[in-house]
Amino acid sequence: MLSNSNVPSLVSKLFNIVENVKVEVKKDKASVEQYPDFYGYYVKEKQIPNEWDVWFGVDFEIWASGRSPLTIQINSDNDEDIPKIQKLCGSEKFEYKNEVENEEVIITTFIELDKNLFENSNKNIAEALEIRIHEIIDKIK
Repeated sequence: MLSNSNVPSLVSKLFNIVENVKVEVKKDKASVEQYPDFYGYYVKEKQIPNEWDVWFGVDFEIWASGRSPLTIQINSDNDEDIPKIQKLCGSEKFEYKNEVENEEVIITTFIELDKNLFENSNKNIAEALEIRIHEIIDKIK
């Protein structure tokens, strides 16, 4: 693993894609803090209901499950909203395995970028991600 130089290069490229997406993001500390499990940002948009969050970036757990490295996630503080979000946005449900006893499972929904996009070097992935985010925001409106 330590000798595979492709891994840091790939992760760096993914982080650069996230940084080059041109959407307004939340600036408060809790929204911009990065964790070892994910790297991304919460979208700031008035039309998003207060109890919903739209996030985009690299989610290592979803990626490790065989899905796309870049996702857009829509979640709610109210788990009963998840089916509504899925129907509205065409997103898939994902449950994070919580390794701490007696804590609830965290549920989100996600939309992944088409994997073919990563194979075509002529495509601007940041732009494609940005377009997809705007499509989702338009559906939420």
